[in-house]
Amino acid sequence: MVRAFVCLPGLYGNEVTKESIDEKRDTDNLDILEEKLDLNEVLVLLPPDRSSYFAHTQQLCIRNAFNDPCVRNSGIATVIQKCCSIVAALRRSTVAAPFLEKIGVSLLAANATRWNSQLTMLKSVLKDVNGVNSAIRLLGSCKTVEELKGMKIAMLIEVIKVLEPFQEATSQVEGENMVKLSCVAPVVFGLKHSLKLFAESKPIYCLNLADALQSSIKKRLHPFLEKTDVIVAAVMDPRFKLAWLPCEEIKKEKISKIVDLIISKSTQSSLKNTIPEREPFITISTNQDKADMSAKRPRLFANMPPAGKINVSASTSDTTVVKAELASYLEEGVLAFNVNPMRYWRENKSFSILKPFARNILGCCATSAPSERVFSKAGNFYTPERAKLSPETFRALMISKGNYDI
Repeated sequence: MVRAFVCLPGLYGNEVTKESIDEKRDTDNLDILEEKLDLNEVLVLLPPDRSSYFAHTQQLCIRNAFNDPCVRNSGIATVIQKCCSIVAALRRSTVAAPFLEKIGVSLLAANATRWNSQLTMLKSVLKDVNGVNSAIRLLGSCKTVEELKGMKIAMLIEVIKVLEPFQEATSQVEGENMVKLSCVAPVVFGLKHSLKLFAESKPIYCLNLADALQSSIKKRLHPFLEKTDVIVAAVMDPRFKLAWLPCEEIKKEKISKIVDLIISKSTQSSLKNTIPEREPFITISTNQDKADMSAKRPRLFANMPPAGKINVSASTSDTTVVKAELASYLEEGVLAFNVNPMRYWRENKSFSILKPFARNILGCCATSAPSERVFSKAGNFYTPERAKLSPETFRALMISKGNYDI
């Protein structure tokens, strides 16, 4: 279970290193197993369509980056470990803890199940470094940690700066009452853009970490960009549409697959005889009207053009109803980020074919966080003091708890 979570260096001392060794040993055992088994026979037994959990895959990018030898030997892991030790020592001290509370400094503890809580811990330390150093001096002869000064502070600032986009990306895909699948592809491009800007700022200590993160994104997150449902979900989100794609060549490459999928899904029920044999063709231009921006865009998506119109012209010969609706939908332009995509499609009466398709695909999750929260709630009901709950009573309590807002 511990290996399933991503911990920044220092949370459990040298456990990260031990885990990586165990992981390599398990990989070696898996290679031996694959030699003894027929891979085709094994694949037959697996579920047909298994998609990786994007939020967890994204966190694995961070773990891989910190396990990179160049990063491990750069001193970043040591500084983070010292920061973890400072928080632990000050929080349990009967002298330092009241002092920090008096001056309004709150040091947040990290946990293994949420890597971004560790980043939040680093931010809480840097929020008032002078206060933290004063609390360390109060430890006196019991002091087991050193004060944060000079290079250590600068290094932590760079670590926070390079990891902040990943924290924002986690928030984008782990919400429970929000559309998540449409954020996957824009998040990948947003992370790459953020790391590029960070490298261009010429960091002193974390350039190797940024390079390792870029390589890890290419290895683990790029496969999501090949999933048609991920691409189509982004296009069906009125906040993104085609604006997240970086260049015209990529847009033209993806648009054909998007149209094909929409046509194939939509025509199964109502348009079986309207699909032409000719390949769909859509010409795209990205003339944006900056005056239409009405909500602040998250920093993670700063690479996208402002909200506004994207002019799209479809081929006029043999144009199906699906192509016409898609062209009309794209012509509306990108909406601001305060728009709820599901509400947009629920209230929209213009696109009778795209509407059910969009609502179905936007309902897909990119994370298992909501289901994990259900297990946490269940644990609050089934306690040793309430061990005689019948299945019917337990089911009724869970339904009431999960739907109290409606």
